[in-house]
Amino acid sequence: MYAFRYVRQDERFVSLAITNDTYTEGATGNVATEDVIYLLNGLGIDSGVDLDNLAETGMWITQTIGKPNRSKVGVALAAK
Repeated sequence: MYAFRYVRQDERFVSLAITNDTYTEGATGNVATEDVIYLLNGLGIDSGVDLDNLAETGMWITQTIGKPNRSKVGVALAAK
């Protein structure tokens, strides 16, 4: 995931639409916002985003549009 590389390079802004390597087999091309916020929280970086509320919103959106939630963190938090 490129998000971690940008954080490691001490970037002050991390785009929440950072793409994966789309040439890798099985890659979807995008990183879920919930997964990026979880990464930042784990690194001790305060994003100012409430992860639980974000995950709840992501679950609501995916259910509303009838698509599976592709966020690993969002799915894990919903299972609690």
